[in-house]
Amino acid sequence: MNRSAGVAAKLPGSERKQLPVQALAGAETISELSARLGVSRKFVYAQRGKASDGLNDAFSSAVPDEEVLFQLPVTRPWLRQVMLGLTLICRSSYRGVMEFMRDLLGVSISVGSVHNLQQWAAQQAGEINRDQDLSGIRVGLHDEIFQGSRPVLAGVDAQSIYCYLLAAEKHRDGDTWGVHLLDASRQGLDPDYTIADAGQGLRAGQKAAWDDTPCHGDVFHIQRQCEALANTLGNLARGARTRRQKLGAGIDRARARGRAGRFAAALRRARQAEAQADELARDVRTLTQWLSHDILALAGPRLATRQALFDFIVGQLLARESQDARRIRPVRVALQIALAGFCAAGAASAASAVTTVAGMPPVVRSDNLYSEAGAGHMSLAVASALPRVYVPNLRSNDVYVIDPATLKVVDRFHVGFSPQHVVPAWDLQTLWVANNAEGRPDGSLTPIDPKTGKPGKEIMVDDPYNMYFTPDGKEAIVVAEAHARLDFRDAHTMALKSSLEAPQCKGINHADFSIDGKYALFTCEFGGKLAKIDLVNRKVVGYLELDRKGMPQDIRISPDGKVFYVADMMADGVYVVDGDNFTKIGFLKTGVGTHGLYPSRDGTRLYVSNRGSNLVHGPKHGKGSVSVIDFATRKVVANWPIPGGGSPDMGNVSPDGKMLWLSGRFDDVVYAIDTTTGSVKSIPVGAEPHGLTVWPQPGRYSLGHTGNMR
Repeated sequence: MNRSAGVAAKLPGSERKQLPVQALAGAETISELSARLGVSRKFVYAQRGKASDGLNDAFSSAVPDEEVLFQLPVTRPWLRQVMLGLTLICRSSYRGVMEFMRDLLGVSISVGSVHNLQQWAAQQAGEINRDQDLSGIRVGLHDEIFQGSRPVLAGVDAQSIYCYLLAAEKHRDGDTWGVHLLDASRQGLDPDYTIADAGQGLRAGQKAAWDDTPCHGDVFHIQRQCEALANTLGNLARGARTRRQKLGAGIDRARARGRAGRFAAALRRARQAEAQADELARDVRTLTQWLSHDILALAGPRLATRQALFDFIVGQLLARESQDARRIRPVRVALQIALAGFCAAGAASAASAVTTVAGMPPVVRSDNLYSEAGAGHMSLAVASALPRVYVPNLRSNDVYVIDPATLKVVDRFHVGFSPQHVVPAWDLQTLWVANNAEGRPDGSLTPIDPKTGKPGKEIMVDDPYNMYFTPDGKEAIVVAEAHARLDFRDAHTMALKSSLEAPQCKGINHADFSIDGKYALFTCEFGGKLAKIDLVNRKVVGYLELDRKGMPQDIRISPDGKVFYVADMMADGVYVVDGDNFTKIGFLKTGVGTHGLYPSRDGTRLYVSNRGSNLVHGPKHGKGSVSVIDFATRKVVANWPIPGGGSPDMGNVSPDGKMLWLSGRFDDVVYAIDTTTGSVKSIPVGAEPHGLTVWPQPGRYSLGHTGNMR
């Protein structure tokens, strides 16, 4: 008798169950299990086989693979359901649906039929959607997606993720968005606020449809762009490291053959490139982390601190832009645009909202209307513009072009008669030279392409002494000084649209606009007055006399929009005027022949050019100077005389705010003035330089003159 068989028969039930489990587990060999339990190996194999069969029976299907599980009645409605399910659930392409139907079901169908089916289903769904009550939606999420190149306007309830708007349109402008939001309002949609990116059409449409509903900015887009930039620069840094390592290994092999000398310079360059790439990647990664954790995080510092940090990050990116402009510039500009969108929404702005005229870009900060013209706030529209200073010379009828980096004249070209000012267009795409042809009937405007710095064909325009633009950018306002008239012209073709007479404003020439764009104040040089123009109704509201013997020149609004500063060359100072109430409320003494006014890039100070003479045609080397006014205190805090005398007139501030550029009207020079120390460098130009412009300048749009940027 087999002793092992007897032992196996006497095994307790629990051990009999554990044996096949242990055999299947494989922790012990079959021989080890047999020896430990005193049973035969054949018995262990048998038990393991039984356990394996049991597991197979437990987990295998009771129905053979070939057996029919169920049958479906294939009808035309069922086929339509399949095609809709493939696109809506499986996200299949139209051609994918066509191939599925052909290859699996043997049904031939065209791509056009699939498309028509989707459109039919959308119409059916639209009828259902239009009956939905949207009054329960408290937060709306708005964005634009694209089907090919066609925009699709989308709106989603933040809580339920219910899509209440999905409309393919030809355009994504303010009118299109506004119509759809008004339609949704008829279904009861009245959210507490919305969240969207900085899309201008989207925000303009919401403002038109729901003027009182805040639109918060999203953070997803700019975070993703910054993280992508940081990742790309990190990859480039690793690539530079790999190239250096390969070059080092090659040098080691060459050294063994005594030929390492010719590789030494290449290795030094590779090490420099690696160090530069690594530093840039590390810096951008740090800036990105600050943006995510300290600025855009839900919890964190107060708004003013976040804005200061945001400006710091933009400035740091700008400082590194020269190292990789192709990758860094788009992200830096996107950050600036996003900041404008956040603040303009109202919820992200500590200051109260400003209701602007239709079509005018929103005021980002009502406590500083120059915020978007600050250092680093360059628009994409000027990304390809050459950095130049354009100087119109009144008596030599030409424009000198200066390279601000070298302080040298690099070009010169003739224009029309008596060029007065170089005026940036509202859309920042053209610089217009205003040639008013003093005493002649052949005034003109000469366009300059800022991408090439070259002039185009002049357009004949009557007496364009100066030029501004309506806040919506649709029309140019040509200041016909000799006729005491404002001519409203097409902003691009300069075709005349309408004219407005200002008969009591003799010598009308300079202007600035209210914070909301509803009115403008024009100076009357030969009447000692201001003229207030209602831009909505296109009429003269009235006149304000500053001084009967005065000669008001340039005018600029304060950052908070509460007062206007008016330079008067006979009063040797600046008047302070309440624009809304149209009253004179103060005066600041500056210097002889007060003339031009230019805000600093941070919006805290006003640079005042004092031309050094009270005469229209003054002498050389006059008592010219530049005064600095503190906007907050309305006091003069500095005065910088021109060494050896001079005649600082019109100009503007450099993009970084470090240099004030002014024409030396009676000295045939241009002054480059350090805005920290007041030190002056002079550059000889043509005869009687006047309203020069520095380009490009920060800002979203130009209201005219030599760069009234907002």
